[in-house]
Amino acid sequence: MKIPLFSKKQEMAEDPVCHMQVDVSNPPGGTAEHDGVTYYFCGPGCRVAFQKEPEAYLSGEKHVDMGAHGGHHEGHAEGHHESHHGAGGHHSH
Repeated sequence: MKIPLFSKKQEMAEDPVCHMQVDVSNPPGGTAEHDGVTYYFCGPGCRVAFQKEPEAYLSGEKHVDMGAHGGHHEGHAEGHHESHHGAGGHHSH
């Protein structure tokens, strides 16, 4: 007989930076404490960003879009919407 892997209910917490659900028993990005509250992170980039400016993330002033959640977001929430092709468009040869 097989025992289901998730027989005990997993306790989840929300990453304050990107708002992903994170398993509190094994958070991939570790934890950080702020004002006596422990926060859990999906990855080290979110933890680093949170530790730099926790108030901004907790107040909702800053957040990381899920679209920017490529695993290498070190708090670059703003500024990568501009096109990298220059004004001249594409030059086909």
